[in-house]
Amino acid sequence: MTRRLVSQAAATIVAFGLPAFSAELPSDHRPVISPDGETIVFMSTREDGDWELFSIGIDGSDLKRVTRNPGWDGYAVWAPDGRSFIFDREVDGARGAYKYDRESDAISPFLVMDGARVAVSGWSTRNNQVVMFIERDGKRDLYVADSDGSDLEQLTDTPDANEHEAHYSPDGERIAFAVSYEGGSAIDVMNLATKKVSRLVSSSQNVYGLDWSPDGNRIAFTDTPNDDPDGNAELYLLDLLTGQTHRLTNDENYDHMPVWLPDGSAILFTSYASGREEIYLLDLESSRVRTFPSGLE
Repeated sequence: MTRRLVSQAAATIVAFGLPAFSAELPSDHRPVISPDGETIVFMSTREDGDWELFSIGIDGSDLKRVTRNPGWDGYAVWAPDGRSFIFDREVDGARGAYKYDRESDAISPFLVMDGARVAVSGWSTRNNQVVMFIERDGKRDLYVADSDGSDLEQLTDTPDANEHEAHYSPDGERIAFAVSYEGGSAIDVMNLATKKVSRLVSSSQNVYGLDWSPDGNRIAFTDTPNDDPDGNAELYLLDLLTGQTHRLTNDENYDHMPVWLPDGSAILFTSYASGREEIYLLDLESSRVRTFPSGLE
């Protein structure tokens, strides 16, 4: 991968926009796995050149285009029962949260606000709530709501920081989320009963793309190493029992957005190893990385 592409991707992620891509190089981004481990939903530019959602079986079969939208669609979050998912959608320049029902193949607004961006990032298995950020005038804070979008409650109100990418722990008692602020970024965790916030990881660069392990004892995340002037992203693993962090990838391919398989054996992520963004699978026992067969040509 060229340094130009690495730098372009880094700049895009830091700005919390869409992933960088070239019109000549169709790309896949941000895979998420259904609770039963059978289906992956991901965003791709493979057909119309803009970001749309596709689904595919875990074995690479049954590829299906899910959305068709003049704007962009992406960043799906599965319901605990696997019957639906919420995703980000752009309509006439405004970004809101929409819901896709797998049984009816219907899409409907979930939570759309005038003058604000809404992006759902986690769905609790404990009380069927969702967690999201709402952005107004460039400022992001976390909120929770019921699974129908009602009873909206604000969780954070920090004037000097932006919170985003919040994810429930498997037991539903905590949320881990990314924080950006002047001079760096972090991963924090909030106890939902007490609303107490603790810091797990801090970086002078850009931390994002986190996901809890199915047993709740580890968090996979993305960071840009401090000694890399081009901001090349790598995958890391935080052990919550020991507090130790170790690096999972070490290359120049811009590896990011890790997502655990439901059995905890492997992590899906996206990388520019081929010169465009594609989905890869990292086996945690062997450390072997292989391309996921998404049908990208």
